[in-house]
Amino acid sequence: MKKYIGRVLGRLLVNFAMSRFTPPPLFRNILLNNRIGKVSRTAEICSDTYFTGKRIVIGERVFINKFCKFFSHTKTGSDIIIGDDVAIAMGVTLTTHTHQISSGKRRAERKTVFRPIVIGDGCWIGANVTILPGVTIGRGTVVGAGSVVVKDLDANSVYVGNPARKIRQLEG
Repeated sequence: MKKYIGRVLGRLLVNFAMSRFTPPPLFRNILLNNRIGKVSRTAEICSDTYFTGKRIVIGERVFINKFCKFFSHTKTGSDIIIGDDVAIAMGVTLTTHTHQISSGKRRAERKTVFRPIVIGDGCWIGANVTILPGVTIGRGTVVGAGSVVVKDLDANSVYVGNPARKIRQLEG
């Protein structure tokens, strides 16, 4: 029962920290640091952002806009690592969970598979981008709005679409 109450109080703290009636940013980051992983003191995280799990690392000078969702877990392999100087636009979803496709009546096996997500330094993730498990986005990469990232992206490049495809190499 104590463990359950602790989890509920923890979720309430995270929800409070990310609500519209938020405390000052530094205090918010300290609250999040204790609940989701490691959040840099210089990160700016807008309200109405949703976090699950305890394996999220947010680097220095990161900006996360409103309505983003970060689905991590407490288990190994469900890490979300965001480098320094990353800009994440509104409505972005990152999920480290997936299932194997199985045969038979139920295509999604009950066993959850976890794969990490890594976003390199200096990236810009556009609005409503979805980043799926097991993806590494190279340093300085731009992902266009509405893209779905299903595989690793090269550094210093521009990607757009579903699935995200490279349309331009940037100087880096």
